[in-house]
Formats: sequence, structure tokens, C-alpha cells
Amino acid sequence: MLLCGCTAPLIDEPVLGHDVAVTWHEGAPGDLLGSSVAWEDGRLIASAPGPCEVEVVEEAAVGGAAERRAGPCSWVGWWEGQAVQAGAMEMSVDREPFKAPRGMVAWAAGESGLYVATGERLIRLDAPWSVAVRGVRSLAAGTGRVLAVVCEDHRCEGRAWTAEGADLGVIVEAGERGSIAEWEGVAWAGAPDWWTPGARGRVCSEEGSCFEGEEGDHLGRAIGGGYTAGMFNKYLAVPRLRVVPLAGGTVWAMEEGAEQELVTLAGDGDALVVGAPWVPVGGEPGGKIAVLVE
Repeated sequence: MLLCGCTAPLIDEPVLGHDVAVTWHEGAPGDLLGSSVAWEDGRLIASAPGPCEVEVVEEAAVGGAAERRAGPCSWVGWWEGQAVQAGAMEMSVDREPFKAPRGMVAWAAGESGLYVATGERLIRLDAPWSVAVRGVRSLAAGTGRVLAVVCEDHRCEGRAWTAEGADLGVIVEAGERGSIAEWEGVAWAGAPDWWTPGARGRVCSEEGSCFEGEEGDHLGRAIGGGYTAGMFNKYLAVPRLRVVPLAGGTVWAMEEGAEQELVTLAGDGDALVVGAPWVPVGGEPGGKIAVLVE
């Protein structure tokens, strides 16, 4: 594992918290804060799986007060204005238990519904339908549909179903350990080539456009808030995490990170949230979250 906390005068990508002001939310030693993040109307929810808690922050862009909550801590989201917490065995909505199947491996929440995937099925929890599908690795609630990266024998594809359960088939290229999300009505999926040293990673849209990262980026592991990222990149002259916009614009950099460990993204047209759960705090992976108001 490579850890770094570098200054970055040698790069032309603005560094979060150095070249541009951000609001930081920092975990305690061992928290892994930011392992999952979600953003809605200025509110942040983030998982801290170390103590198995989630952190909810009102007015997160200006350092509002944080509330810690116990309960499921693998994934967090917002659904109809309510905070959702989930794990493989349980789920809660605004801290109330919510009936859900056991063995959940992926989750998604948004205007089109509340969805989970098990090893065998994709299920919409707020409506009476499910479909048989194996190998779901990533889920996202889109506009009137649900998106998934589905893998079999290391072959992956981005698929979609309507909010009513109709199969829309393959809609976008995807790769193993890639994320999927919708931005401004367009689905994007990643192919980070995670286990190949120095891989650039690739991100494609359902409209057919694709782009790659720099050597070592593994771009496409995380997609959210209109951006994509991969891993902390030791191959660059100044090692850093690169957070790349899907539709063009400023590439942001984070100067702290851990090679081969995940980062998470969320946001909307006004804010970007970057979660780095493996950033050390007190000598342990405590995690840091940056909130950038754009």
C-alpha cells in the first residue's frame, strides 16, 4: 500500500483543499469513513464500517453538525428524502427497519425507486416486482429505470430495466469492478481493469462516447455526481487521485490516498463529494470526505 500526503505545485489539476476550498469531514482512527457516500439537497450521509455506523450531516458544505447513527453500514443512500442504510442482512429507512431480502450485494435509491440485488435476483422494494438476474455488481437508480453492471465469468455489461421491471437489455459497455450511474439522463459505466498494474481504466456512456484515464488511474471504479475516479495513482510524477468530469471540465486532484483502495463519489450540479475511506487518521484508516461547492 502506498500512502502519500504531498503538496502539488507541479500539476495543473487543482488540488482539493489546497488550490480550491473544500469542507472536510474526517473520521476517527479505524472508522473508514466515506466507504459509501450519498448527497441530497445539501445533506451528506456516509458510512463508517469500522464501528458500523453512519454519519449524517445537515448543511455538509459548510461544516454542519454531524450525527452518528448505528445500524446497517455497508451502503447509504437517500430515498424520498429519507436516509437509507443497508447491509447484507438488513436495511433501514430513517432508522426504521425495512423488510428486505437477505444476501443483498448491491443497492440503489432514487426517484425511480428503491432497489437491491441478491446473488439471484434484482428486486424493487417499493413496488411488487423482481427479475431473475445473476452477477449484479453495481446498481444505480436512473430516470424511470434502474441500471446495473452484470458480470459472468469476468465478462461484464451495463444493463437496464424500467422502473416497472421491463428488461431494456445491454445499454453501455462495462468492466469488472466498474461502477455505473446516470448523469443528466445518460448512463455511464466504468471498466477500471483493476488488477492490471498501471491500467488507465475506461469510462463509456450509453451514447457511445468513451474516454480513458492516465496510466495508473484505473478510471471507472467510482462514478457519481457527474464525475469518475479510480485509485490513488502512484504512476504519476506527483502521485494523486484524479477526479475526472464525465462531460468535460476541471479535473480535480486529491493529494492523500491509498493505492489499490476504493474511493467513492456523490453530488449534484452544485456540489461534488469525494470519499477516501483509507486516508490515515492517527495511524489507522480513519477516512476523509471532501465536499466541494462548484
